Amino acid sequence: MAITFGSVAGAAVYWAFLTAIGVLLAAGGLLELRRRGVRFRRWHLAAAFVTTLAFAALGYAGVGRAFYALERTDAGVALSYHWPAREVVIPWDSIRTVNTAPGYKGQRPLRVAVRSGREHLSALIPVREALRLSACLNADLARHRSAGGPASAMPDGCP
Repeated sequence: MAITFGSVAGAAVYWAFLTAIGVLLAAGGLLELRRRGVRFRRWHLAAAFVTTLAFAALGYAGVGRAFYALERTDAGVALSYHWPAREVVIPWDSIRTVNTAPGYKGQRPLRVAVRSGREHLSALIPVREALRLSACLNADLARHRSAGGPASAMPDGCP
């Protein structure tokens, strides 16, 4: 059973919103130059392009690096990303810990820390849900490390 995080459609709207802000700022700057009678130079257009690109990159950094689904398998944890669409499988013995990362407004991402030092962050979810899922996944991780220990070690309410 896959555990889902956040909203893919909401993430796309967030990216589009930030990109639109960049477009509006760049267009507003160019319109102000035209209003003042300044001829556009290449660097004016380049600055407008960089502004738009910077806001699009900021939006992507917020939603593109997060995974939106997690599935526990016998081999490990499968994480599904959407931008670009890919699935990453992390073997149980490669996972160092599962916890939460700082968030805002009562939301936190789930963090899957790998022994190589890499961290995989989920989309934002409510803090209580993030803490519950991290406890469940850490119990699952401990059970796999102890070669199939008792199933009763799982905390209550685990998916």
